Order: sequence, then structure tokens, then C-alpha cells
Amino acid sequence: MTFAEVSNSVLACMNEKLSIARISAHELAGVDFWTPSVFLSGPFRAVADGRVGAIHMGKVSEVTEGKRITHEMTRTPSLGIPESLTPDVDSAKEVTYRQAHIRGLEVVPDPEQWFQKPRGTSASLQPGDIVVTKLPPVRAAMVTEELLQHPVDQSCIVIRGLDTPTAVWVAVCFNHPAYGDYLLGLSGFGILPRVGVRTLRELRLPGPPDLFKPLASDIKKEVDTRAQLRRAISELQKGVSDWVGNEGGEELETEAEVQFQRPSWSTHVAAESIDWSWAPQHVAVGVLQSDIFRHAGWIPVSDVLDRQPHDRRRLSSSPPRRLRLIRLADAESSIMPACQWQEVTPALAFRVYRRPLAEGEVLVSTLGTSPRLLFAGAEPPGDVFLVDHWERLLFSETPGAFALLMNASPVSGQLRRMAVGSARQFVRAEDIQQLRIPQVPRELRERWDRSARGIIAAWRKSCDRWEYLMAQADRAFQRVHVRASAAEAPAAKVAEGMTR
Repeated sequence: MTFAEVSNSVLACMNEKLSIARISAHELAGVDFWTPSVFLSGPFRAVADGRVGAIHMGKVSEVTEGKRITHEMTRTPSLGIPESLTPDVDSAKEVTYRQAHIRGLEVVPDPEQWFQKPRGTSASLQPGDIVVTKLPPVRAAMVTEELLQHPVDQSCIVIRGLDTPTAVWVAVCFNHPAYGDYLLGLSGFGILPRVGVRTLRELRLPGPPDLFKPLASDIKKEVDTRAQLRRAISELQKGVSDWVGNEGGEELETEAEVQFQRPSWSTHVAAESIDWSWAPQHVAVGVLQSDIFRHAGWIPVSDVLDRQPHDRRRLSSSPPRRLRLIRLADAESSIMPACQWQEVTPALAFRVYRRPLAEGEVLVSTLGTSPRLLFAGAEPPGDVFLVDHWERLLFSETPGAFALLMNASPVSGQLRRMAVGSARQFVRAEDIQQLRIPQVPRELRERWDRSARGIIAAWRKSCDRWEYLMAQADRAFQRVHVRASAAEAPAAKVAEGMTR
């Protein structure tokens, strides 16, 4: 008699309580993992049993892996040994979506990807597809008509052929954290856990509820609306960046790259170009800023800021349990803000500023290695708080225009070079105010500011609708899975607390 032929008890600490469940031999024999969190989640034990699956993915859809990026080896002629591994030329030219582009139910492209024409190959995405990430955390996104149909790379799996309500339902399920654990468990836990194509082809899961079709249609429309707004802000940002490039910023930045990014360099540096640091990259920033001021008339950000003092007080040691927070992880590549409800512990409260976000503020991340800028162009949805990796900038006028200017490459490039510390990762708050920006005619700034505020106001309304739709989708998810669990797992008795 094998161990799997005997009924077993699985114990785990869930929500700081001890839970005990009786797992049948039949359930253990059907899976290759013993993850307690999966077994203790009743809905997934019913799905793992294989008797409640209304959707058999392999029979109703086509499941394929994303496009593999091929490589070619270059060799040192004299020695004949590999010198470097570089992407194949054709593969490098083709734009692909990666795991980082999959956020919740959406594919969020980089801003420049909106302007790169798809090739239209057999590997390209199609409207109605579902993109699933292989690596944890597992996420699934819908592909709609508004998204440019670039392919995904091999870090993702594509599900094709589902009707709209079923596709939305599958994406909703796969974004649930417990489904991620379940899919990874079915795929087999290794050194690097990942979801397998075969796992998705063989997967069975409960179908959507009867009234899910209207909700699925609303979710699909909202995904399209959000894609339209992302494209609109990217087009506005591109127009501003092109204007900045024509003002000489791009040319001077390129010259600085050539001069200071070589393996070794030496040059005469004027004393006024050196501030508080002798580090080569900081000296390079000083030289660049001096050249931009001398040749193009760019001014420090501090010249156009409101002089109000910053309130850097933090939350109390007894904060509210849940708050709306803007974290670095919530920021996309555009200036449109997004916030998430977050459980706040006393340790996290120490890193949260007490004063909520106000309309018109520009936020600059102090993470210099990956600069992010956000603009509160509309009234925030209630009290929204910031973690201490954001620096507030209060401009005396047209803050939306200045946010777009600071997000242009010649300005954000200065921010990258200002990083300090042993890992050269973060930027000092006082250095952000010394960024050089071009002087823009007031009429043009006002036009940019109106455009940014209009897009962000529409984004704010979309975020409200999105939050409501996601709450409805979660209720549908819970209703179906609780019903399936109650119908198919009568023998599984779960008791919270100590059970003998």
C-alpha cells in the first residue's frame, strides 16, 4: 500500500489560524503536489477532483507557447570561442510583449510600442486571445481590438478560440492568487516554478455563472477604453518629447552619452559643473546641465516650483487598516496615476506620508534606475496616500505640461545619472529640483496641460468603473466556486482551530 492510497490530513496556517482538512486518497492520486494552501482552498479541491470541470481548455481552445527569440553566436576570429550571445537580427527587430506587460486583465504596452507597426505574422496576437504568464505571480490578460497585435515572447502562453464570456471568465479565474498556486502545482514545482502548456491544455474549471455574459461585455469594453486612453497619453507624450528633441536636448544628451559612457575617459571640467560629488557620473550630469543651460537656455525645475514647504510627516503608529496607496509598482510608463487598496501594518505606516495626494501635484519617483512620473490631473478618489519613494512637486502653473516635459528622455536621462549610494539606485530629493527643463511658451504649455488633464480625468472615471467591474467579477468568482465546492466536496471537512 502506497502512502497515496491512504487518506491524509493536511495542516496549514491560513490567516493566522490553524486549519485541518481531510484529503481523500483519490484527490491525492490525481495531483503531483502537496501544497497545503491549495488543498485547504475548497473550490480548488473540487476542481482538482476533475468532476466539476465545465470547461475543458484543450477541447474548447488552442493553447500555444509564445514566440521564441532565437539567438546567434558570434565568435572571436583568432580563438574560435564564443564571444557573445546576441538576439537574431529578425527577432530583435520584431516587437514582442513580455511578462512585465501583463497586468491583471490587461496587456499594458510600453509607450513606444503604440507607434511600432505589427508585422502580422502567425505568432501575432488576435482579438479574443488570452495571454497567461508562465512565472509567478500568474496573471492573465485579454487581447482586444484596441491593442496592437504584436506577438508575446516565450515567457507567456496564448489561449485562442474562446468566446468572449468564457475568455473573460478564464482570465478572471487565472488572476485569482489561489488559481496561480493551483496551476503551478499542476505543472510541478521545480527550482523555477512555471505554468506549462500541457497543464493548461488538460485543465478543467467551472464555467461562468448564467448572468456573467453582460458583465463580460462590460469588462471587455472597459479594457478597450483603457487601452485608448493609454494610447492617447502616449501620443501626447511623444509630441512633447519630439518638441524637446527639436530644442536641442536630445542632441546634447547624445553627445554626453558618447563622451561619458565610454569604458575610460578624461576631460577638462569647469568648476561650476561640479557640485557635491566627484563621482564620474555625477560630474557628467553637471557638465550636461551646464551645456544645456549655455546652449539651449534650459532652467532648473526649482525656478518654476511653488515655494510651499513640503510636509514629510508620516502616518501614526496606529494607522487605518486599509488605505489607498500609490506604490512604485503601481506606476506605469505614462504619467497617469493608479492606486491600490493596501493592508497597512505599523512598519509600512512609517513609510507612508500623512498628507494625501492633492489635485495638480506631480510625483517623481526617487528610484533613479527606473524613473517614474505621475500627474494628479483630476481629483483623487478619496484620500490617496504616497509611500516615501515619491517626491511631490508643486508647480505654480501648468503642472501637466511640466510633468510631460520631465518625462521626456533628455530630462529623465538626467535623473538616471543622479542616482547615489553604493548601488547607485536612488536619487536625493534636492537633486530632483535641479533637473534642467526647456523654457516653453505659455500658450503651448497651457495646451499640453489641458490635454493631459482631459485624458487623466477620463482615466480617473475609467478607474472607478474598473474597480466596480472587478468587484462584480470577484463576486461571480466566489459564487461559482463556493457552489462547486459545496456540491463536489462533501467529504472534505475543514475546521478552523484545533481539531482532534
